[in-house]
Amino acid sequence: IGTVMLGPALPLMAARWQLADSGLGALFVMFFAGQFCGSWLATPRLRLSLMLGAWVSAWALVLLAFAGVATAHLALFCVGLGLGAGLTAGNVLLGTAQSGGKDRPSSGRGSSRSRLLALLNVCWGVGAISCAPLLNTSLHLSGLHAARGQFFFLGLALIPIGVFLARR
Repeated sequence: IGTVMLGPALPLMAARWQLADSGLGALFVMFFAGQFCGSWLATPRLRLSLMLGAWVSAWALVLLAFAGVATAHLALFCVGLGLGAGLTAGNVLLGTAQSGGKDRPSSGRGSSRSRLLALLNVCWGVGAISCAPLLNTSLHLSGLHAARGQFFFLGLALIPIGVFLARR
């Protein structure tokens, strides 16, 4: 959801901050520059990158819910930074997971690594498909007031926090 959120939220951001197309393009540049930097910084310490990526994304989404146009660029860079670090670390951790341990061969049903990567791809697809309906629902919940979209970004911020708390 976090990766594709900018596309469905673009008309909302254009209306909220009265941005022209050139200003909207700068939001995309900041978002993807953050993802690039996050993925580049993620590899040395994967588990730490996974945790910090979730928290940086969550706090940046809270900031984005209340941001003005000047702060939005920084918030989107930080969302991208957290997503880039977290997704890269998660992909590497799942991709290098041991299938059956050193002494146990994997079962004939396929390795656990391939099952984990398939599950990751399903999650990506469900997130991409659900992003636009979630944004639409949050706009109806907010009653289309001047602070449009706050529920959407605050709800997205709760996802990594909820996942972290559920894992404890």
